Amino acid sequence: MDKKTFVARLDGWLNLITGLGARGKDKRTAAQALWHRHDEIFFEHLYASDGMAARIVDLLPEEALRKDWCYSGVEKPKSNTYIARLKELDAKNKCREAWKQARQYGGSAIVYFSKGTEGMNEPMRDGEEVVALQVLNRFELQADPTSLDMNPLSPTFRMPTLYRLNVIQTGSADLNLLVVHISRLELFHGAKLPRRLFTENGYWHDSVLTRPYNVIRNYQTSHDSSAAILQDFNVGVFKMRNLAELVAAGKEDQIRERVELANYSKSVIRSLIIDESETYEEKSRTVTGMPELLKAAGTNLVAQTDIPHTKLLGESPEGSNATGNSTTTAWYDYVDSQRQEYLAPKLINITRKLNPGIPKDIGIDFDSLWQLDDNEEADIRLKVAQADAVYLDRGVLDPAEVAVSRFGGNKYSMETEIDLEARPNSKPEENELDDEDPESDENSEAS
Repeated sequence: MDKKTFVARLDGWLNLITGLGARGKDKRTAAQALWHRHDEIFFEHLYASDGMAARIVDLLPEEALRKDWCYSGVEKPKSNTYIARLKELDAKNKCREAWKQARQYGGSAIVYFSKGTEGMNEPMRDGEEVVALQVLNRFELQADPTSLDMNPLSPTFRMPTLYRLNVIQTGSADLNLLVVHISRLELFHGAKLPRRLFTENGYWHDSVLTRPYNVIRNYQTSHDSSAAILQDFNVGVFKMRNLAELVAAGKEDQIRERVELANYSKSVIRSLIIDESETYEEKSRTVTGMPELLKAAGTNLVAQTDIPHTKLLGESPEGSNATGNSTTTAWYDYVDSQRQEYLAPKLINITRKLNPGIPKDIGIDFDSLWQLDDNEEADIRLKVAQADAVYLDRGVLDPAEVAVSRFGGNKYSMETEIDLEARPNSKPEENELDDEDPESDENSEAS
């Protein structure tokens, strides 16, 4: 194949004169995106040594589980019973720990332990009593690739149904021999991988630190470099006569001793003693553009995560009218969506395993993440009271309904519950014309 034919069949832009697209001349042709698989030690050291990496891992689970929740679709006594059962087994902290480990390592699971370890490789039975919840990361749970569920109607389609524990042996119990069925696991996953990489990764997804790892490293390096520049902001320039001849004669030790003596005198007597043939001056390094570079590194780091500046970097919003409320509201909206889409199904599954016989239409209502100060809460209560006064004057609401709705619960509520059965004329009266003879209506119209 000649060169012309080869060039014509290339899929892309190529310029032999400027080198655009030519291998060996265009740097872009040597760069490609590759996914790197890291081991458990890598994620442990990164999480333990880098505060920014730990913040990326911990912030979302901490925010999402900062507030409590209640159950919808059931009566309040039942809801309190479910919450008490979860507190008994420390389920909230287990969920927080499992979510953090899933983000750190790429996956984790809450293991439902019943009395004894017999039958753990079998599907969990309805009504089976759970006595303990334990959290294991993906390196402690090895999936069995021979147990794939190939039923397309199953919720675990193309997922392993058996996992072998791979933990450190303690005492006489060899937990590494324990095989657990997927129904006894509440799986948590990290950053989603494509199907092929998911399979290569042992049927686990990836850590949330893998994608932004290079950006985290650049961010920390930028700040470390700026700190080093500030430490050596002033550079001393020492001029000596016949310096080149001394170096050529191999008298570097004399040069070093002279400079050390000058620095010693400068430190002790805060003055510099030099010979009349020597000169000394200090030159300052320029740091022009450094704030912009550091800001760009921080912006790139924020772009790699779903965490805003104010939360990830602890920076105050810029601008004369900036208050941070819009950024915080957007962040709380994102956290709330993660609570509803990611966390709520897992909490419902845990609640079902710990409390057999729960209704199918049960739901979870999370408490609001936004905390009002005293002035904001007072303003809201004033507006609600003004609206209630209008409804009471027009006869829309009853004073008892307003009192129970606002102050009848454990805390003040803006929601209004109407008791139609307690009202005297709760049902609309039937239209008397509906019982009359249709012919009479026609006669009346004719007359």
